[in-house]
Amino acid sequence: TSQRFLQDGVELGWWEDPLGEKTILLPDTSRREAVTRHGGFVFNRDTRELEIPDGQTIKLMPTEATIFDHLIIHASRLVPKSTLHTIFTIRGMMAKEADINIRICISSLRRKIKEAPVSKKTGHGRVQWHYISTVTRSGYIFNPDGVVA
Repeated sequence: TSQRFLQDGVELGWWEDPLGEKTILLPDTSRREAVTRHGGFVFNRDTRELEIPDGQTIKLMPTEATIFDHLIIHASRLVPKSTLHTIFTIRGMMAKEADINIRICISSLRRKIKEAPVSKKTGHGRVQWHYISTVTRSGYIFNPDGVVA
């Protein structure tokens, strides 16, 4: 069983796993190629492999891959926290647990893509990182070309 819907302007899809035990929420990928390229990043959602600008290929954990898929398909645009929350709450987590897990996944992604902060905060509540910026209480923006300091 599957279904598509929009949440915060992001098209999502869900299906029941083969055992019918839980429903998994992912971006609607049925009409996209498996490989997405932006800037120096090449992401293969089928293998969960991400090639970063220095040419290194890294394997992402399933939840990291799901979050990164949201970020890369909406590159340079805000991915609302509420959209990322849905990934975790559909799996039975409470809102506070979802917040913690989102932060852990974003931190892990930043470490894996060798992120370094550009500045602590801008005037708009945004913590600037080279590739994945945090917009306070709103969400995250992935800039595949990097932030100009």
